[in-house]
Amino acid sequence: MATTRRRPIRRSTWARIGKRMREDANRVLIAVGSVARVPEKLTLHGLRDWYAVVSDQEQRET
Repeated sequence: MATTRRRPIRRSTWARIGKRMREDANRVLIAVGSVARVPEKLTLHGLRDWYAVVSDQEQRET
């Protein structure tokens, strides 16, 4: 992956992106009344997998 300036995306940038995604996801989960929360140390890849599992579990409960 590269920036708009064609430079590699640094690890710190990915960390900021991941943090913002976790915060946004938790806000949505709270807004819909879910008790699930995104774990703090989750990677971007793990976030994708975690979301798939939680979505599947919540669909089965409804």
